[in-house]
Amino acid sequence: MKMVNAHKIQGEKMSKNITLKHFVEDILPTIYIDRSFQRKACWSDDSCRSYIVSANKNHVPYPIVVSDVKSGIKKSKQVHDEDSVKHYQKANSRNFNYISLDGQNRAVALKRLLNNQITLSGDFIDADGKQVRVSNKFYRDLPDRLRDALRDIRIEIHSIDGVLYSELHEIFININAGEALSRQEKRNAFSTPISSFVREKSEDALFSSMYLRISGQDERKSLRSMDAEWLLKAYLACLPETKDNNYLKQFASPDVMDEFYLLGTPSRCGNNTPEQYSESCKNRFMKIL
Repeated sequence: MKMVNAHKIQGEKMSKNITLKHFVEDILPTIYIDRSFQRKACWSDDSCRSYIVSANKNHVPYPIVVSDVKSGIKKSKQVHDEDSVKHYQKANSRNFNYISLDGQNRAVALKRLLNNQITLSGDFIDADGKQVRVSNKFYRDLPDRLRDALRDIRIEIHSIDGVLYSELHEIFININAGEALSRQEKRNAFSTPISSFVREKSEDALFSSMYLRISGQDERKSLRSMDAEWLLKAYLACLPETKDNNYLKQFASPDVMDEFYLLGTPSRCGNNTPEQYSESCKNRFMKIL
């Protein structure tokens, strides 16, 4: 059976539903976490536990969604989209088969379970259909038949085949249309050069420690990409004084920050780099920071 997908599968064939053990040990290591689309894993221990309890009872309707790398490269080469080829090759060169679009927190919760990094509590169903009550136990310490049941939980994977990297942004936004993504988490997915610059600098160890010392900020906000938004506001404030930049510098509203990211999308600038994204602006900002 082929993996569920939005397009006809042309590459690797996989089961529509695979076991938790197979997913964590064999598939998860081949999934690239592209920070353009996936927020930092931010589930609390309690959220991870709740998901595992639901998965044990087959109450998890949402699949893990990925984009197939090799078919993405093939499609990108067919239409001569060099930017898409470059982004896909980044994952391919590291031996990843897929790019994660949705489900990172769920995947991390499952991995933590098998790696004995989180304890479980609650009522579970073992492999014989019997209810088992657990209190603060690691996977390794559970009864054998409950470990069997957890190991064999069915995980659905939805692979999207043969799409351009630039199209992944729209797919990601549509997937999360019903979730409360922050504005910055949506900006992270824009196909624009400034997105990776802001995200990577905000997560640099030096600047991330500085961010947490600012009054009113905390690690939870950082997990929801507020560190990137703070850095973005600082970048806008540091742009050189020009007629084109003043509106960005003076009013760092959510709409203005969206507009700043959109300046560098292919539909707006083609193959040109906006002056606001130039190396001179970036270097000046880093010196100021």
